[in-house]
Amino acid sequence: MLRKGPLYLSPLAILELQFLFELGRLGTRVEEVVGVLFEDHGVEEAPGDLREIGRQAQGLTWTRDPFDRLIVAHAIAHGSVLLTADQTILAHCPRARWG
Repeated sequence: MLRKGPLYLSPLAILELQFLFELGRLGTRVEEVVGVLFEDHGVEEAPGDLREIGRQAQGLTWTRDPFDRLIVAHAIAHGSVLLTADQTILAHCPRARWG
């Protein structure tokens, strides 16, 4: 069982999805993806302090991808486990889990 508490989606991940949609790498509108996650799966938008996220992101020098930095930093700042299939994140972020 995966769920032990609430599931959150970083607004930074939503922004990355929008960029991927605009680039043609995501075929579904972001509103639809987020709607399914929120309405059908009980996912919530993660709260966060942008200043703290920025501070955490400064130390994540293992990636040059700004979205990866910000999303990982948000999880760290929020004290959350980060579910990802990204192998680089899994290798460098102790709080990341495959998902």
